[in-house]
Amino acid sequence: MWEVLGFTFEDSQYRYFNTPSDVVVFAMTGGDGIHYGFLTDYGTAADLENAPIVEVSPMSFDRPVKVVANNLKEFIRIAMLDSSMLYMEYANEEAYLAFENELSFPPSDESKQNKAAVVKKLEEKLSLPLIDDPYTYSVRAKNERAKRIIVATQDGLGVTSQVPATGQIAEPLFYIHADEDLDLEALSEYFKTAHYEHKLAIFRDIQFHYIINEDVEIQAIVAKEMRSMGLVDEAARIYVR
Repeated sequence: MWEVLGFTFEDSQYRYFNTPSDVVVFAMTGGDGIHYGFLTDYGTAADLENAPIVEVSPMSFDRPVKVVANNLKEFIRIAMLDSSMLYMEYANEEAYLAFENELSFPPSDESKQNKAAVVKKLEEKLSLPLIDDPYTYSVRAKNERAKRIIVATQDGLGVTSQVPATGQIAEPLFYIHADEDLDLEALSEYFKTAHYEHKLAIFRDIQFHYIINEDVEIQAIVAKEMRSMGLVDEAARIYVR
């Protein structure tokens, strides 16, 4: 399966410090810690079957997380067609096609047989959607996600609504700076009056800039606020190392 899809299944406890707390991990590539998970959007996804799928690349510090598919079945279809779309970034379609042409080597007969067997089994067991063009799909999925963001976050995921947003909520008033110590007292005060969506944005920004699973003081404040909002699973995940 790894040869065909580019990943193997993994226990949901597998995560890095910058794996978002609302991501349920289910697979890994075996390289550079890259892994995939369901993005629950802090519990607003109706179910995991329809939750967006994200790629987490822990070593890509500028942007470790990105949405790669609208749901699990589309994710598997894209992996079957071209798994590079799940972990590569292309400036445009021309760059994508050039990369594909440069790396296209005829597969061996054994590889062809293996892929055919895996694809046949997946097609038999899953009702996978038809996707003609992986690149066009990727662009569309990202654009659809962007339309639902109501509060921007520094990791690019944002806080979303379940329908296309008519306008963004104002940015959080508490800004997390990359090169400054976090004022924990000010953060605690901010949480007392902040909007719900702004709190979610702050959770993302904190985890983007700080190794939260090793900082007990930040953990305590964030976990307490998460629990008060009913985000019990997310609070537990920030302690996983």
